[in-house]
Amino acid sequence: MHERADAQTLAKLIQTDVAISATMLKIANSSAYNPYQKPLSSLSKAIARLGLATSAQIAMSMSLYHGIRLPIALQHMRYFWAHSFAVSQICALMGSCLREDAPCHRHDLFMMGLLHDVGCLLMAIHLDPRYFERDVLEKHGAALCVLERRMYGLDHAEVGAMLLKDWHCSDDFIQAVVHHHDDDSDSLSAHLCSHADQWVHEYWPNVQSIEGVQELLVSVFTDGMREWLGQSEILSPWVKV
Repeated sequence: MHERADAQTLAKLIQTDVAISATMLKIANSSAYNPYQKPLSSLSKAIARLGLATSAQIAMSMSLYHGIRLPIALQHMRYFWAHSFAVSQICALMGSCLREDAPCHRHDLFMMGLLHDVGCLLMAIHLDPRYFERDVLEKHGAALCVLERRMYGLDHAEVGAMLLKDWHCSDDFIQAVVHHHDDDSDSLSAHLCSHADQWVHEYWPNVQSIEGVQELLVSVFTDGMREWLGQSEILSPWVKV
């Protein structure tokens, strides 16, 4: 976002999208951001309350969510994007706990988390329209990749990496996505994305909406993130003290 952008500028960009505008107002008026119960009806004021960075991330995520149409039950898509958004937020938060010299692209961490499972969408579009309705949803991590390779010949991480290559994303970004279920990866970003994904599965397994993620984020503290990252032999040397 341009450094001169303000709440009114961002509001003008997204006010034509009813769904995004409604979600922004709903989050801004939630107990997480409105503890004194002072309701807002102005989109620009809602953005000011949330902050430009958070508002832009919500708008970007909602745009992706509403921009992809699949012939599957709505609840599957809502859960998929809620989980992806949750991982993006935790990924960025974990990144803030690392030292400045950590070998990862901090500015990409939000998008890495948001798109870490984008290969699942491509598999549903191009390989199996019933992908999200199968037992595959009951698995995650390396077990999911094993099942996908047995069923389709490749896994969602590989498929996602193909898309990111076509989008000319950075090699660090691509490596994070293709190896986010690979414990032997040399990519620090991949391990960070993996830990964010595991954290969400562990603590927020039933999150169903982007609004719900924002509510839950209020109770997340960086000390807890540092402790979680400290369990990793790869990440712990890079955690701030």
